[in-house]
Amino acid sequence: METVVTTHPTRYVSDSESLKLGEIIVNRNYKQGSDYVDQAQYEGVYTDAIVTGYHAILRRDSNGQNQAEVETIKIPTLEVRDRTLVCEYEIMTNDINDQMAESLILTVLLEDYYEHDYQDEADKIEFINLKSHAARTIAYSLAI
Repeated sequence: METVVTTHPTRYVSDSESLKLGEIIVNRNYKQGSDYVDQAQYEGVYTDAIVTGYHAILRRDSNGQNQAEVETIKIPTLEVRDRTLVCEYEIMTNDINDQMAESLILTVLLEDYYEHDYQDEADKIEFINLKSHAARTIAYSLAI
């Protein structure tokens, strides 16, 4: 596709008459591409099936139905402590890394499920991977 588009960029511009020199910049960030996750395939939930309920990110079934079936990320702790939203999580599948997990937590849980209900209580979000003990803190304003 790059070869076709960069050969004649004026063909792909809606008003190419005034275009004297066209250039298309192709960013090949393969690491970012491998960390891509289709957020539409996931759903944030809270389950109280056990005495101490927990949050989870579920992957929808493979045939495109709305029913979620695979628990991808388990989030036993999601609470505000000293204006920091502490999010302890455990990745339950091999196809998700920390960056993808954080992205899913931010979008399908905090944004879609909670509609940023925590933003008035917290200034930062601390992500803690319970398996690796890796921790990262970001400003909550960067998550919005």
